[in-house]
Amino acid sequence: MLLEKKINECPSWCVTKPRLEEERVIIFHDKNDHQAFRYFNEEDLDYACIEICKQRELWYLIDESSHGKPPEAPEGLSRDMIETLPQALREEAENKLDDYEKRLKYWEHDVAVDRLELLVLKNNDAKAARKLIEVHKDYEYEGYTIERIISKDDKKSI
Repeated sequence: MLLEKKINECPSWCVTKPRLEEERVIIFHDKNDHQAFRYFNEEDLDYACIEICKQRELWYLIDESSHGKPPEAPEGLSRDMIETLPQALREEAENKLDDYEKRLKYWEHDVAVDRLELLVLKNNDAKAARKLIEVHKDYEYEGYTIERIISKDDKKSI
């Protein structure tokens, strides 16, 4: 649930309206290519996010059934129960529970990301596209940067 909460949170550029006193550009960084989209308003940014997600569609595994069922919890094992075990058994029980919690976290993340991908690709959902881009930003080939465009007529100091 914690990971799904993180996915449901949006970065500041996703939630707040950027001050568009000047033109901006969002640059999507892929393995062998960078694509830049100029934007002046939220609709332009939404278009860029949806477009990049559609271009990356082949990268996505969009089949919730491929994840199978969530991992099964070790039977009868809980943090409270572990505290009652003799010291000799406690470490093994903690490792089993830690492993289960880690596998459950990854499973929940994969399912949540697939749901975002489906929203974007089937419904052109701009909010889901922005969330998906934010979730994928730390992946090896899916980063982005937002830059301001400065013209020679720009009176602001740099």
